[in-house]
Amino acid sequence: MKNRFLEILINILFWAGSAWIIVSSFSVEAQEIELVDGQEFVKVLRNQTIVFKLLLSIGIAFIGFYLNFWNISRLKTSSNRKRVILTAILILAASVLVQFLLEEFNSGEFDLRLPMAIGLGTLFFYFTVSCGYGLGRVWIQAERQKQKLEMEKTQVELNFLRHQLQPHFLFNALNNLMSMVEQQQTDQLKSSIERLSHLLRYVIEETRDDKVPIQKEIEFIRNYASLQLLRFAEDEVDFKLKISGDPEGIFIEPGLLINFVENAFKYGTEPENPSVIEVNFDLTQKGCIVFNTRNRIFNTFLNTESTGTGIMAIKRRLELVYANKHELEINRTDHYQLKLTIQTK
Repeated sequence: MKNRFLEILINILFWAGSAWIIVSSFSVEAQEIELVDGQEFVKVLRNQTIVFKLLLSIGIAFIGFYLNFWNISRLKTSSNRKRVILTAILILAASVLVQFLLEEFNSGEFDLRLPMAIGLGTLFFYFTVSCGYGLGRVWIQAERQKQKLEMEKTQVELNFLRHQLQPHFLFNALNNLMSMVEQQQTDQLKSSIERLSHLLRYVIEETRDDKVPIQKEIEFIRNYASLQLLRFAEDEVDFKLKISGDPEGIFIEPGLLINFVENAFKYGTEPENPSVIEVNFDLTQKGCIVFNTRNRIFNTFLNTESTGTGIMAIKRRLELVYANKHELEINRTDHYQLKLTIQTK
């Protein structure tokens, strides 16, 4: 609404200003110089007939201007380009014809005629401006539509990336819970179901927000790791989660880090082989999150090209959400070490 009002105001100022310049420039008939108390005063005499004819010419240009603007505004696809150009030529020709006919009908034997160059110049000036105005409006609308589509596409892509909690993890977690039922491990079962409930609630509800407190993301990772550990015997996997600094007031894109932890479990663990997974949050720097993971890569996965599944998706998501505000470093030897630095301010 505000932009519309501004556009109307600019149109009014344009017509008032351009009409005043044209009339004041081309209607001068004579200039008189008067001496009053030794001071010269210039008095401009204007021909009222020329003023009228100039205003009439501007009126014709006004109608042609907005007809042509409406015509060019239809230029949305290349399929109607020829029709728009033809219509524009017809509007200009009609304006010239009306100008000529009115000049003929309103000019008596002794009346001054409006010079053809001025009349046609006025029409061509406004016609050119209307073409520029119309094309500019079409371009702006096209850019806005393009940006809207890009935003919608980005949002769809981002929503897809946000909901990449792997189904096989949920199946494994449910199978582990079923085995507890069979073994009557009631206390552990209750705790595990509660963790699974928190995890699913986070995925379904919290990821709707653009940003969440870092504490929730850390709790999400803790619950995820606890359920992953159900797959292994006691002391088979040592999961270490360390938090340095104060998490208060720090926000992050929800579910952003889970792929890194998932890959650590996928490639850094092996049944009947002790392993260590380290996950560190360094929150000591203001406006900065430093996230580290470190895990061994077992021989089974050392030559696997798919090591780091989900990393490409996470890189894409980082580009969408933290463009020019993040740095990802990955060092892969017999251990997989990852460092992600995010500027949150």
